[in-house]
Amino acid sequence: MDPAKSAHTENVEIVRDRVHITLLDGAIQFAQPVNGVTFGAAFHGKGRVQVDPPNPIEAQQLKLFTNQDKLDMLFTDATFSFTDGLAEDVGKQVKWQASGPANDDFYAKRQKDREDLGESALPRLLQGILSADRAHTAFFLADLKTANKGWVEFEFDALGPEEMSIGRWVDVGPVKNHDIWMSFPADGHTSAEAWQDPQAKEDFSIRAHHINAAVTSGAELQATARVEIDPRLSGQSVLIFGLDSNLRVDSIKDAQGSALSFYQSRENKDRYQSYGNYVAVVLAQALQRGTPQSLEFHYGGKRAIRKAGNGNYFCESSGWYPERPNNFSARADFALTFHSPKNSLLVATGEKTSETVDGNTRVTTWKSEIPLAVAGFAYGDYKVVNDKAGEVAVDIYANKEPDDLMAQIQRIFESGAVQGAVGTLTPAAMAKTMGQEMANTIRLFSSFYGPYPYKHLAVTSLPLVIRMVRVGQA
Repeated sequence: MDPAKSAHTENVEIVRDRVHITLLDGAIQFAQPVNGVTFGAAFHGKGRVQVDPPNPIEAQQLKLFTNQDKLDMLFTDATFSFTDGLAEDVGKQVKWQASGPANDDFYAKRQKDREDLGESALPRLLQGILSADRAHTAFFLADLKTANKGWVEFEFDALGPEEMSIGRWVDVGPVKNHDIWMSFPADGHTSAEAWQDPQAKEDFSIRAHHINAAVTSGAELQATARVEIDPRLSGQSVLIFGLDSNLRVDSIKDAQGSALSFYQSRENKDRYQSYGNYVAVVLAQALQRGTPQSLEFHYGGKRAIRKAGNGNYFCESSGWYPERPNNFSARADFALTFHSPKNSLLVATGEKTSETVDGNTRVTTWKSEIPLAVAGFAYGDYKVVNDKAGEVAVDIYANKEPDDLMAQIQRIFESGAVQGAVGTLTPAAMAKTMGQEMANTIRLFSSFYGPYPYKHLAVTSLPLVIRMVRVGQA
């Protein structure tokens, strides 16, 4: 912390849209500047926070979580992380003391606590500090220790469709989940206006992904991904991508082949609580709107691919390649090349454009017919069944062996521990029926929404555990 930036506070006002924070009585100290920007502060004393919900929906949410019609809470400690000029706002209302404590690690401890929960405020803070346009990239996070609800966060992010967010971390079984009490656009805008163009405030968009990946029977993935980006905001020196933290990046290069600095969230491994899944890339030169750029990532690791039963592997359609955090709001072209074990069939998003065998390796290439939100893949010992819905080809890739949970259920019935007839619990046994059902689904949706936009649909089964998790998250 900066000993020269410490002050007694008395009725100091901090206002961010509908969030009104008053430092009633206490002491505040700011962090040492980075790149000429003061970015953090710690407060001890007595404070009050008030928020008037912008509409009945947010008011209903607030009532559900706090039993208050308007948020009104007292707090005793706080940290502030910001790039929006908070130090100047506070400086106009206080008199700086001759000196303050130099060893107060309260701010650093709270920052680490939030990182341990998987919060990605740190890369967002770095992005704002190094931005040449701090008005368009303004960021503010107040972390307040309240009497009844513990630590509650109040965030303003100028790059988000809904800039304002209020919530806290709560225990949900073995992990902590972030409850959103309220989320709304700033300046009196409605959510409908904010989400009319979800990319309106994005600093860049991704035009295309070119991914060359090798996968193994040990569920390992090694990949080189070239990302073509279109800058939407000039002056950005830090770009933030989503990437599974279990896939460790060892290099990132720009279009000129120059190695770039980057900061990646800690490796999650098998930890229940994620450390976050992001990579912040520091560019050699700031982006210029209208000048396309490309970045090449090289990375690899385990756990992004999940083994599902005997010889079957599944990878979710998010996290295994560098992507925008809000990826479903945009579309991009995908060109994928996979090197997989020869004795496995691999199915991926897009149209398969080639397949060759080189020794013990099967090489397939895939290309999206139209821009897509995400891409994924699976490989294993499949039974392939073909069907059609009009001109649309439907291919079913069904595992010949059940996943681990289904195999366990099968063994329980076969042992006689549970009485009943379950038949064979393998996806392959239902492959033909599944092909017919998927073809019928395409016909049904086409009758309601118009022609199916693709020439081909490939379907593979998900492990039961992953299906259950997705239902729980829906």
